[in-house]
Amino acid sequence: MHVAPRIDPWLYRITHGRYPVVMGMVLNAPLLTTGAKTGQPPIVIASYGGEPKNPQWYYNLKAHPECRFGDEDYIATEVTDPDEYARLYELAERVYSGFGDYRAKMAATGGRRIPVFRLTPC
Repeated sequence: MHVAPRIDPWLYRITHGRYPVVMGMVLNAPLLTTGAKTGQPPIVIASYGGEPKNPQWYYNLKAHPECRFGDEDYIATEVTDPDEYARLYELAERVYSGFGDYRAKMAATGGRRIPVFRLTPC
């Protein structure tokens, strides 16, 4: 049973965002986006852990790239250049080895390429 996805939103709400949730060496932070269908800004903490589908926030950012990460406003752009993607994903794997496991899982199942976004300050 995965407890963190159920507890993260609750901890975030009751601590007003002051309690950082850490999974391994990776600090989770709220990403505020605008919902692709509703137009409403949900607060999400998600990586989807190498699942076959993209997390919902991926579609939200594609539809509405304006977002807030922590206390800063950004524009999100998906990294499409293969060399830049490889460089950034390798850096991510150095921070959290689980990203390597996710990539291997996707390669073994012929699954998706895990999206990487660049957040540019507004």
